[in-house]
Amino acid sequence: MKNRNLSVWAFLFIVICFCNTFAKNEITAEKFLVLGPVKVTLPLDVHNPKEDVKPEDLLKFNFFDISTLKPKDSESLLINNTKFSWVVSPALAKPATDQFELNYLASYIQTNKFAKIKIKANSNNCFQLIVDGVIKVTKSKISKSDTLNNKESVSSDIEIEAGKHLIIIKTVTSKNQNTPIFELKAELDSNLTNNDVYFTTDTKRFVTISDMLDNQKASSVSVSPNGEYVIIKLSKRVKSKNLQESYYKIINLNTNTELQSFKGLLDLTAVQWSPKNNLFAYTTANKNGTNLYLADIKTGTSKTLFEEMQDFGGFEWAPNGEFLIYSISEAETPDTKGLKKYKDMNDRFAYNNPNSFLYYFDINSGYKYQITKGNNSTSLNSISPDSKSIIFSESYFDAKNRPYSRNVYYLMNLETNKIDSLFTMYWGGNANFSPNGDKIAITGGPSEFNNLGLNLPAGVTPNDYDNQLYIYNIGTKTIEAVTKNFNPSINDYYWRTEKYIYLTTVDGTREHLYLYNTDKKSFNYINLGVETIGSISIDKQGTKAVYVGACANVPNKVFYIDLQNEKYKTLFEPEAEEYKDIMLGKVEDFDFINARGKKIEGFIHYPPDFDASKKYPCIVYYYGGTTPVEREYEGRYPKNIWAANGYIVYILEPSGCTGYGQEFSALHVNDWGTLTAEEIVQGTNELLKKYNYIDPKRVGCIGASYGGFMTLNVITKTNIFTAAVSHAGISTLSSYWGDGYWGYTYSAVATANSFPWNRKDIYVDKSSLFNADKINTPLLLLHGGADTNVPTGESMQMYTALKLLGKDVEFIEVDGQDHHILEYNKRILWSKSILAYFDKYLKGDNNWWNSLYKN
Repeated sequence: MKNRNLSVWAFLFIVICFCNTFAKNEITAEKFLVLGPVKVTLPLDVHNPKEDVKPEDLLKFNFFDISTLKPKDSESLLINNTKFSWVVSPALAKPATDQFELNYLASYIQTNKFAKIKIKANSNNCFQLIVDGVIKVTKSKISKSDTLNNKESVSSDIEIEAGKHLIIIKTVTSKNQNTPIFELKAELDSNLTNNDVYFTTDTKRFVTISDMLDNQKASSVSVSPNGEYVIIKLSKRVKSKNLQESYYKIINLNTNTELQSFKGLLDLTAVQWSPKNNLFAYTTANKNGTNLYLADIKTGTSKTLFEEMQDFGGFEWAPNGEFLIYSISEAETPDTKGLKKYKDMNDRFAYNNPNSFLYYFDINSGYKYQITKGNNSTSLNSISPDSKSIIFSESYFDAKNRPYSRNVYYLMNLETNKIDSLFTMYWGGNANFSPNGDKIAITGGPSEFNNLGLNLPAGVTPNDYDNQLYIYNIGTKTIEAVTKNFNPSINDYYWRTEKYIYLTTVDGTREHLYLYNTDKKSFNYINLGVETIGSISIDKQGTKAVYVGACANVPNKVFYIDLQNEKYKTLFEPEAEEYKDIMLGKVEDFDFINARGKKIEGFIHYPPDFDASKKYPCIVYYYGGTTPVEREYEGRYPKNIWAANGYIVYILEPSGCTGYGQEFSALHVNDWGTLTAEEIVQGTNELLKKYNYIDPKRVGCIGASYGGFMTLNVITKTNIFTAAVSHAGISTLSSYWGDGYWGYTYSAVATANSFPWNRKDIYVDKSSLFNADKINTPLLLLHGGADTNVPTGESMQMYTALKLLGKDVEFIEVDGQDHHILEYNKRILWSKSILAYFDKYLKGDNNWWNSLYKN
């Protein structure tokens, strides 16, 4: 409850005005959420059963895992078959009658900014003070008085970030005690008021980074061939192990019930249904190799197929269910001389490039043999519907043609071992048989098959990351470009009947499902009720689907859809319990027309407590590379978290990304920041022009990877941003091209046919390092210390330049992390660093930043 004591405010006003000194402001928790009393069973010493046990001794025992206690008015717990409820009441616990009893008193402390406060607790009883699950202080002395003695008050200095924090007082009472009385106060620094920090028993809160990383998540789904069952892969952080633990649940879609016989399958590496409906295979892995098992839904039993298979790569069932094909990797013998002779650019990878080969495994007999071998790696694409043939591909380095690798696809008869060459692709994906086995579907860039999928004016180089669908006729050897005039980019496809193919697409900022009619050459949009699709599985008949989906301000859920009537429903909400009390802000579209008359899409996240009468700081986020920033929930750059910390967040989709048609995506090729920077600046100005609740003097920008390059690029051209953040940003195009693991291959699309020796206007002029003197915006550089995609030197050389130029720049290297910051503790600190940096410049509050980086 907010304390609005006018006399205190008047006193502060007088002190500030006349003494020019600052007094401490103190707030008090007026009410608590109380749980108890719970009868405590005393520990027994069998050799000395009459030994006295004191209340302070019992405080040391963890009756509950504090992290599981989520106090809420009327929320109940069942303890020893007795129901106990949290009840809002004054700070008073009932005295024990004839035995020891346990009581919990809880309050939340809410702050809208990073705060340093002193928590002070007092009682005539013994107690522990616990803040966010951590014991801060213990008072073991019991007073005989039934009043509070301020001399016995205990306190703890704490630092808390914006949000709601749980404070619990744990106390044990015993007979013949006076009525325990409790007092909880917080002493605030002079820069804080009781509008900034206050006590409350209201559990409603905003989303936090812990919700993003710790809650149970659904990551993938797999529907049985007959559509009767679905396997859902879930993961949840296990704090005691300091890792994410995966497990599976199997649901009967007809009854919507979980199969208890396979409940909580743990630590499986892969799960795949057998075509025989009631069977599925799964693998586990350890230091000795991979084990493969076959499970039976009806009996609830499993049997071992093989154990400790070394260098196992994955497997696929034959459609007849009689055998499976798996892969084994064969790494080259490592060099022991200390000198390494490169064969080609792929040798830049730190690990040996293993070749992968295919093997056959008969389910009934256990008989297995090797299918492919050679100097180049082979990959299984598809097994024919009659289980007699396979499509496999061979990949190898090709220095003469972009993107410097080739995939050759082969058709192999498993009965005769006859191999026929099908086709060669440069940007090819996975090839799959049609249901009749006479055609093949495959994805690839617009320029595949001699520009067959190209839908651009003559002389315009396509963006070959704009994925297209092709159909190859095995008999006639003719190819059809299915999506040539279809704007969305293809993510994946599911050919379930000869007439219909399901397509998942990147459709602007959203991911959608379409049904392609091979007879009518038409596309039918299927509404799934979500904005992004994390995983989808469709039964063999194409009648049912289960998918993981989310919206920009709705977390991932598992859905079921009847594809015949196109009606969907929620099947499972992994985070339903956590999100009962979480408030999320609204998300709305914000589009504008660029200088070339083209619409540029975008969207805005608002703080959950948005008030249009206030002025807000704003964060502008972009990628600018070949793919759009989709309206996903969470992600490595969590817009909902930024909004929850009081920022309006604007995301825009500059020219060049896929999902808007080939003409739009082709603008990415050889642009490297010209159009993109113009549109970031224009979009930001359009935003500020339209919404007067955004403070134009408090606008920051952030991007990562290509987006990090764009941050560095755009602040050499404008001063509209108050602060900027670049994660893994490219500062010199030539060094990224030659040194990054994927630099030259990404550039094969983004800088098609352009090289440092023939396009200095790109590699030099568009590199921010050569324009560092034009940067005036405060800049935070972030980089993983083991980044192989964009080497850490890209940030280091920009930091060096700006330091020598006397510019405002910070550089944080995250030790041991690659292109993405994934290690739990480092990811949390990295995420907080971004917000703390923006708080420093966009909110004028450097306390959080200074706390993170005291030196």
